[in-house]
Amino acid sequence: MAGIAPTAQPMKTPYAALLAVLLATVAPVRAAGEAVADASPPNVAADDGHRRLAEFVGLWTVRQWLSLESGKPPQIDVGTAVFTMFGGRHLQQDLRVGSRPPFQALGTVAYDPRTNAYFTTWIDLNLTNVLTMRGRYDAADATYRFSGDTTFDDGQTVPTREELHRVDADHFVVRYFETRGGSESLVVELAYSRR
Repeated sequence: MAGIAPTAQPMKTPYAALLAVLLATVAPVRAAGEAVADASPPNVAADDGHRRLAEFVGLWTVRQWLSLESGKPPQIDVGTAVFTMFGGRHLQQDLRVGSRPPFQALGTVAYDPRTNAYFTTWIDLNLTNVLTMRGRYDAADATYRFSGDTTFDDGQTVPTREELHRVDADHFVVRYFETRGGSESLVVELAYSRR
């Protein structure tokens, strides 16, 4: 009808109640999330093992050397890696390499002070399994040495080995080996430089 202004319709009661509940829960959840984000991690410096892992935290440039087939030249690409401490105790890495196709991986290194052992996990875009290895740190040559067995998609269980050698505060190298047909070969070498 002409000349009659529409009147605002009141919100239906069930929807109003739902909206009120949602609004009442958003603020506390957001505040809790901000508190977690702002919380300081547990004391990383509790022992030498965790202190050594924390020294890797930061942004790194990475040179990847990859050899998947013997007799063929390796593929060499560059990328970046971000290392953070998860909960102040576990080192985690997000690696991205500008290869074709692009490569991405997530890795962790954890330390168990009760056994003085280190554990590493690795997942990447090419694997459907998780690589897991156990190892030790050798202070004499600043090298972590890990070993394990991994079952790949073809069902073959392969002995694996990894070395992480700390060159200095701003450089380290990771070498990953696989033993197939009784012969060990270097598959990947990652050279890291702090940015």
